[in-house]
Amino acid sequence: MIVADDSTFFHNRITDFRVGRGWSQRDLAREAGLTFAEVCAIEGGATVPSTVAALLIAAALGCEVGELFRLEEG
Repeated sequence: MIVADDSTFFHNRITDFRVGRGWSQRDLAREAGLTFAEVCAIEGGATVPSTVAALLIAAALGCEVGELFRLEEG
């Protein structure tokens, strides 16, 4: 059984990686080449990132995009 829906789990993983680097949402936006509003919407679950945005976020955070999407079963 999956313990969270896709957008909630993705949001949590981006936030975990970002906070782990000591970055603000503005820092992530700058490093990924996205707007602050885009990062806020993605982290807040208001929107699901495009493939390009997900790849940019992963590159900025120094991880594989699959790490941001990993699902856990409970």
